[in-house]
Amino acid sequence: MTGFSPVLQQTRARFMGITLMSVFAFIVGGCEPAAQEQPANENRSVSQEDTGINLPENQEVLSQKDAQEDAESSVVESETESDRELAEDTETLPEGLEEQKNVYVKDASQYDPTFIAGLPGKNIKLVDDYVVIDGETEYIPEPTPLNKKITFQGARNDQKFTLAVTRTNFTNVKYDFQIVDKANKIIDSKSGVAILGSMFFLAAEVDEDEEDDYTAYLSIEYWDGDYENMNNDCWLAVRIEPLREDANGEEPRAKVNYQCKDKNKPALGLDDCPTLRQVRNGA
Repeated sequence: MTGFSPVLQQTRARFMGITLMSVFAFIVGGCEPAAQEQPANENRSVSQEDTGINLPENQEVLSQKDAQEDAESSVVESETESDRELAEDTETLPEGLEEQKNVYVKDASQYDPTFIAGLPGKNIKLVDDYVVIDGETEYIPEPTPLNKKITFQGARNDQKFTLAVTRTNFTNVKYDFQIVDKANKIIDSKSGVAILGSMFFLAAEVDEDEEDDYTAYLSIEYWDGDYENMNNDCWLAVRIEPLREDANGEEPRAKVNYQCKDKNKPALGLDDCPTLRQVRNGA
């Protein structure tokens, strides 16, 4: 330090100390490890930069996991709601709707399905020509022989009415009906299958014979078409007098009655149809 004044020596020493401290700080600072990168979070929220979707500021899109959980929750809620609605519907069913009939049929081919379905009661047994309903026996009427064609005819106002029927089983009647004028020109004709009503045993129909001083007689009615509910555009009824032991040679009688919703179509009321009598040896 010789050659320098005390003041200069003190200033030089102070300068050297500051310099050494700066160098040491630089070396220490440069050797510090870089900040550790944070590992990617698989469940992190997806930002606007990740999706490229223009979202409102600070709004984030649900992660795939969150979206899946929301979807599963919606399905559970929907199923719960459906079950609740089904339960409500079941509670409002008409009383007795779920009850089933106990039906025994010896030979189903001998009865029309609609006849069986319409029978009242819960315990039903069909055997040949009788039906047992909740212990009560009712015999099925047989106005004509089985599988035999029977023809009935009558006339009024120069018009001839012809009805041909064949009873194919205990409830069904195949029919052909025709009206012709005096020139034998067909005015109207009907054909099909008419079915005995399921409530036949409640009461027989009553018709009048204008050729016999309007004498009343019983008849069995067979329907082609749903008259009560008017589900068909047209309906027709064939009414046949049942076989009688006291007929005393009188010919069995019949009538035809038909109507349509369209009043412009031909119609035939009971009063418009003459009493039709069986034609012996008729075709």
